[in-house]
Amino acid sequence: MGANETIAAFLRGCTLEERERIGYEAHSTALYLGEEVVTVQSAEEEAVLAAAPLRDLAALNGINIGAGGRPVHPTLLMVDAHRGFGSEGAALPSAQKAPLSTIMAWADDLPFKQGSLDYAISLHNLEHLPDPVGMLQPQLQFCHDMQS
Repeated sequence: MGANETIAAFLRGCTLEERERIGYEAHSTALYLGEEVVTVQSAEEEAVLAAAPLRDLAALNGINIGAGGRPVHPTLLMVDAHRGFGSEGAALPSAQKAPLSTIMAWADDLPFKQGSLDYAISLHNLEHLPDPVGMLQPQLQFCHDMQS
């Protein structure tokens, strides 16, 4: 058994809380197994949608940056660097492949006008960027002030 298989076998013997703690302390990700994946994804999506500026999401103009194959809500416009098809996405599971309606753009170079959006969400995208904080500042300019 190689090192990766040994680590995976060890993690499978841990509880969810133990695996999350190991991921946190290692500055890495947690390993979710079976139905835990669906439970965690649902909790993330509920939390991000609850933070939207209005409850009527159909009245908002929002984007999902780094969406992959995870639409989160039908009113969000999906944005990703690739759709997961062709040679760049050959190894991706089908659940990570974005639909053809996805706008192709890098998270740090979005094609939107200043003040044209109400909100943006981004689940599991910041860890892929060399300067996550630098990427957030321009995104704030795309969103207009809903207080006015």
